[in-house]
Amino acid sequence: ERCRRLDVEPGTGLAEAELRAAGVMVGEAGRAGLPVTALVSRVGVAPNQVKATVQALEARGMAIEIGRLLASRRVVDDLQAALVATLTAHHRSEPLAEGLAREEARTRLFARGAPSIFDRALDNLAASRAIVARERIALATHHVELPPEGEQARVTLDLLYRDGATAGGDKSGDSAD
Repeated sequence: ERCRRLDVEPGTGLAEAELRAAGVMVGEAGRAGLPVTALVSRVGVAPNQVKATVQALEARGMAIEIGRLLASRRVVDDLQAALVATLTAHHRSEPLAEGLAREEARTRLFARGAPSIFDRALDNLAASRAIVARERIALATHHVELPPEGEQARVTLDLLYRDGATAGGDKSGDSAD
Protein backbone atom coordinates (compact mmCIF):
# COMPACT_ATOMS: atom_id res chain seq x y z
CA GLU A 1 0.00 0.00 0.00
CA ARG A 2 2.75 2.45 0.98
CA CYS A 3 4.66 1.73 -2.21
CA ARG A 4 1.54 2.41 -4.25
CA ARG A 5 1.11 5.80 -2.58
CA LEU A 6 4.76 6.66 -3.21
CA ASP A 7 4.69 5.49 -6.83
CA VAL A 8 4.88 8.26 -9.44
CA GLU A 9 4.30 8.21 -13.15
CA PRO A 10 7.35 8.16 -15.43
CA GLY A 11 8.37 11.67 -16.30
CA THR A 12 7.11 13.12 -13.00
CA GLY A 13 9.45 15.85 -11.86
CA LEU A 14 11.61 15.56 -8.77
CA ALA A 15 9.72 18.30 -6.90
CA GLU A 16 6.41 16.50 -7.51
CA ALA A 17 7.87 13.18 -6.34
CA GLU A 18 9.23 14.85 -3.19
CA LEU A 19 5.84 16.42 -2.46
CA ARG A 20 4.12 13.08 -2.81
CA ALA A 21 6.68 11.39 -0.55
CA ALA A 22 6.40 14.16 2.03
CA GLY A 23 2.60 13.91 1.98
CA VAL A 24 2.77 10.17 2.61
CA MET A 25 5.23 10.65 5.48
CA VAL A 26 3.14 13.40 7.06
CA GLY A 27 0.12 11.10 6.97
CA GLU A 28 2.11 8.23 8.47
CA ALA A 29 3.47 10.46 11.25
CA GLY A 30 -0.08 10.80 12.55
CA ARG A 31 -0.50 12.56 15.87
CA ALA A 32 3.24 12.97 16.40
CA GLY A 33 3.63 15.13 13.29
CA LEU A 34 6.64 15.09 10.99
CA PRO A 35 9.52 17.41 11.86
CA VAL A 36 10.09 19.93 9.05
CA THR A 37 13.75 18.95 9.14
CA ALA A 38 12.74 15.45 7.99
CA LEU A 39 11.99 16.93 4.57
CA VAL A 40 15.74 17.12 4.08
CA SER A 41 16.84 13.96 5.86
CA ARG A 42 14.01 11.59 4.89
CA VAL A 43 12.51 13.02 1.70
CA GLY A 44 15.66 14.47 0.14
CA VAL A 45 14.41 18.04 -0.29
CA ALA A 46 17.28 20.48 -0.78
CA PRO A 47 17.66 22.70 2.30
CA ASN A 48 17.02 25.84 0.25
CA GLN A 49 13.72 24.29 -0.97
CA VAL A 50 12.23 23.41 2.42
CA LYS A 51 10.14 26.58 2.74
CA ALA A 52 8.74 26.22 -0.78
CA THR A 53 7.98 22.55 -0.17
CA VAL A 54 6.12 23.33 3.05
CA GLN A 55 4.10 26.03 1.26
CA ALA A 56 3.25 23.58 -1.55
CA LEU A 57 2.16 20.92 0.95
CA GLU A 58 -0.08 23.45 2.69
CA ALA A 59 -1.51 24.77 -0.59
CA ARG A 60 -2.48 21.23 -1.62
CA GLY A 61 -4.03 20.47 1.75
CA MET A 62 -1.46 17.73 2.37
CA ALA A 63 -0.04 19.24 5.56
CA ILE A 64 -0.29 22.08 8.03
CA GLU A 65 2.84 23.63 9.48
CA ILE A 66 2.57 23.87 13.24
CA GLY A 67 5.73 25.29 14.71
CA ARG A 68 8.49 23.05 13.38
CA LEU A 69 6.14 20.14 12.68
CA LEU A 70 4.00 19.16 9.73
CA ALA A 71 0.64 17.62 10.60
CA SER A 72 -1.95 16.17 8.31
CA ARG A 73 -5.18 18.09 7.91
CA ARG A 74 -7.05 14.89 8.80
CA VAL A 75 -5.34 14.59 12.20
CA VAL A 76 -6.25 18.18 13.09
CA ASP A 77 -9.83 17.87 11.77
CA ASP A 78 -10.38 14.55 13.59
CA LEU A 79 -9.04 16.02 16.83
CA GLN A 80 -11.30 19.05 16.52
CA ALA A 81 -14.33 16.80 15.97
CA ALA A 82 -13.32 14.65 18.96
CA LEU A 83 -12.94 17.75 21.14
CA VAL A 84 -16.43 18.99 20.24
CA ALA A 85 -17.96 15.54 20.83
CA THR A 86 -16.14 15.17 24.17
CA LEU A 87 -17.23 18.62 25.34
CA THR A 88 -20.82 17.96 24.29
CA ALA A 89 -20.86 14.73 26.32
CA HIS A 90 -19.12 16.44 29.26
CA HIS A 91 -21.65 19.30 29.36
CA ARG A 92 -24.51 16.80 29.15
CA SER A 93 -23.17 14.71 32.04
CA GLU A 94 -21.93 17.64 34.15
CA PRO A 95 -24.09 20.67 33.34
CA LEU A 96 -22.91 22.63 36.39
CA ALA A 97 -19.21 22.31 35.50
CA GLU A 98 -17.59 25.26 33.75
CA GLY A 99 -15.90 22.93 31.32
CA LEU A 100 -13.29 20.23 30.95
CA ALA A 101 -9.77 20.84 32.23
CA ARG A 102 -7.49 21.51 29.26
CA GLU A 103 -4.88 18.97 30.37
CA GLU A 104 -7.55 16.33 31.01
CA ALA A 105 -8.85 16.82 27.47
CA ARG A 106 -5.35 16.53 26.03
CA THR A 107 -4.60 13.38 28.04
CA ARG A 108 -7.92 11.80 27.13
CA LEU A 109 -7.87 12.61 23.43
CA PHE A 110 -4.28 13.21 22.38
CA ALA A 111 -1.97 11.74 25.02
CA ARG A 112 0.60 10.46 22.54
CA GLY A 113 0.27 13.36 20.16
CA ALA A 114 2.39 16.47 19.83
CA PRO A 115 1.15 19.14 22.25
CA SER A 116 1.52 21.82 19.57
CA ILE A 117 -0.96 19.97 17.33
CA PHE A 118 -3.46 19.78 20.22
CA ASP A 119 -2.98 23.49 20.87
CA ARG A 120 -3.57 24.28 17.19
CA ALA A 121 -6.82 22.31 17.21
CA LEU A 122 -7.97 24.28 20.27
CA ASP A 123 -6.90 27.57 18.67
CA ASN A 124 -8.82 26.73 15.49
CA LEU A 125 -11.99 25.93 17.44
CA ALA A 126 -11.64 29.06 19.58
CA ALA A 127 -11.04 31.24 16.50
CA SER A 128 -14.20 29.86 14.92
CA ARG A 129 -16.00 30.60 18.20
CA ALA A 130 -17.01 26.96 18.63
CA ILE A 131 -15.30 26.75 22.04
CA VAL A 132 -13.92 28.92 24.78
CA ALA A 133 -10.45 27.71 25.73
CA ARG A 134 -8.63 28.78 28.86
CA GLU A 135 -7.59 26.46 31.70
CA ARG A 136 -10.97 24.86 31.19
CA ILE A 137 -12.43 24.18 27.76
CA ALA A 138 -16.13 24.59 27.06
CA LEU A 139 -18.41 24.84 24.08
CA ALA A 140 -19.16 28.48 23.39
CA THR A 141 -22.86 27.70 23.77
CA HIS A 142 -22.45 26.21 27.28
CA HIS A 143 -23.72 28.23 30.21
CA VAL A 144 -23.85 26.98 33.77
CA GLU A 145 -27.45 27.08 34.94
CA LEU A 146 -28.81 25.87 38.22
CA PRO A 147 -31.78 23.52 38.18
CA PRO A 148 -35.07 25.20 39.30
CA GLU A 149 -34.70 24.11 42.94
CA GLY A 150 -31.10 25.30 43.00
CA GLU A 151 -32.07 28.66 41.50
CA GLN A 152 -34.83 29.07 44.13
CA ALA A 153 -32.29 28.35 46.89
CA ARG A 154 -29.91 30.93 45.40
CA VAL A 155 -32.67 33.58 45.31
CA THR A 156 -33.66 32.80 48.91
CA LEU A 157 -30.07 33.04 50.13
CA ASP A 158 -29.60 36.29 48.23
CA LEU A 159 -32.71 37.78 49.86
CA LEU A 160 -31.64 36.64 53.33
CA TYR A 161 -28.22 38.16 52.79
CA ARG A 162 -29.68 41.48 51.62
CA ASP A 163 -32.18 41.57 54.48
CA GLY A 164 -29.36 41.00 56.96
CA ALA A 165 -27.27 43.76 55.38
CA THR A 166 -30.12 46.31 55.43
CA ALA A 167 -31.17 45.42 58.98
CA GLY A 168 -27.88 46.59 60.39
CA GLY A 169 -25.72 43.53 60.01
CA ASP A 170 -25.04 41.03 62.77
CA LYS A 171 -27.94 40.61 65.25
CA SER A 172 -26.32 37.85 67.26
CA GLY A 173 -25.83 40.05 70.26
CA ASP A 174 -27.81 43.09 71.34
CA SER A 175 -25.81 46.01 72.49
CA ALA A 176 -26.83 47.99 75.51
CA ASP A 177 -28.11 51.39 74.51
